[in-house]
Amino acid sequence: MKYKFLFALAAVFPLASGMLFSKNAIKAAANSAPPYWEGTSSSGAIVKGENCPVVVEKEVLNLNISSLPRGGQIELEKYDAEAIAEYSFYNPTDLNVDMTLLFPFGAFPSYVPEGANDEVSAVTVDGESTACRVRYSYAPYDFNIDRDMARVQDEKKKDPFYTEDTPVMHYQITVNVPEGRDVYPLLKTKLSFNPKKTRVLFPSESDTRLSISDGDMYACAYMREAGDKTFEFYAAGDVPITVDPKLYNGDNEIAAVSSLTSADTTFSEFVLSKRSENLEVGDTDWYNAFVDMLNDRSGKDGSVDGYCLEEKDLMRWYEYEMSIPAGGRRVNRVRAPLYPTVEGNRNPRYEYSYLLSPAGKWADFKEIEIKIDTPYYLSNGSLDFTKTDKEGGKGFTYSYHRSSLPQGELTFVLTEKDEADSDFNLFGKKFLHPALTWAFVTLLALAGVAAVVTVIVVVSLRNKKKKK
Repeated sequence: MKYKFLFALAAVFPLASGMLFSKNAIKAAANSAPPYWEGTSSSGAIVKGENCPVVVEKEVLNLNISSLPRGGQIELEKYDAEAIAEYSFYNPTDLNVDMTLLFPFGAFPSYVPEGANDEVSAVTVDGESTACRVRYSYAPYDFNIDRDMARVQDEKKKDPFYTEDTPVMHYQITVNVPEGRDVYPLLKTKLSFNPKKTRVLFPSESDTRLSISDGDMYACAYMREAGDKTFEFYAAGDVPITVDPKLYNGDNEIAAVSSLTSADTTFSEFVLSKRSENLEVGDTDWYNAFVDMLNDRSGKDGSVDGYCLEEKDLMRWYEYEMSIPAGGRRVNRVRAPLYPTVEGNRNPRYEYSYLLSPAGKWADFKEIEIKIDTPYYLSNGSLDFTKTDKEGGKGFTYSYHRSSLPQGELTFVLTEKDEADSDFNLFGKKFLHPALTWAFVTLLALAGVAAVVTVIVVVSLRNKKKKK
């Protein structure tokens, strides 16, 4: 009987400990989700075209970071964080080289106010300013230098589906949402079309739920306020399409669809109509970015979830020209803003990313020097920086030097205090994170109980054998 009790104790204790650990772990997870604001990545200068013979004899990259976007907020006129890249180029051939260079400096992060302008015409060649313009391309979540650089084109792209003259139909469904309902009325619209010949574009994935039934698409949108409400979408390609809207209150259909209207236009007119007046993006860049955005968000069912292209969806590039005579050298200097990703609330982490790998596209790359000047503390750097204190205790300089291009990208974290945020550093300067402490104590206790039970059982069995 006593063995059953011991085995029951061995079984119940881990269950109880697990429940206690789970309770504490869930509580910690629910209350410690850190704030998060996405930043942007920057990269060095890249030459357009193939087989460029120019050599980078040295790159000096200075990252001057005197300001941080605290709390995910920023005032550009007071923000002071920039990258200054200086290239010493050499043309080893006996021919003059004319180059067009692109320098990506990122999309606007979420914490930069709408309509802000941080572009700086700060491109020089041999100390003299050179003409520079800002180009734009569609910027998805991940940055791929080959794919994204190819998106910067001087002509409107030739897409297999979208052309400037592709017919576009604008549909608007007006419904009357009654007062005093128990649930949000659901507008369920049946759409019949051939997905190989037609694309249906919806305003936002969060506003519309799509489903397929019996070969037809249904667009479902909840009407959250009473009164006359309008739901709109577009169809491009083989139009018009069959549209059958119905409004439901729970399982009951409501005869409250007031009107269904449509108007036709061309794809080019549709695209340009979606450009904000505040955006100084040229027609060609806007058109190409819009096409890339639609293709990126298209599903196999012919739907596009979200046709809205915003400023924060656009990668920005400096574009400028440079000539290097045969056997000649040029020093090119570029300035660009720096925007980190922000994580945490107690001692936030400011994560910076600067892409070094695109520099491998030059004919050769001989030397790089990187300096980070900042009053803040650096940690988790992808490169081995040497730290020196500035005179008068006004901050630090973190230095790196290599006689070739390093592998991988440059990433590092800055913090205002010389310790990591406990939201992200599980071990920190204390022994263990509270959740890990529970797990550690539980495992020790389990080991102890198992050992005691084993000893008792073994001793008991030996005593029985002796009695026999």
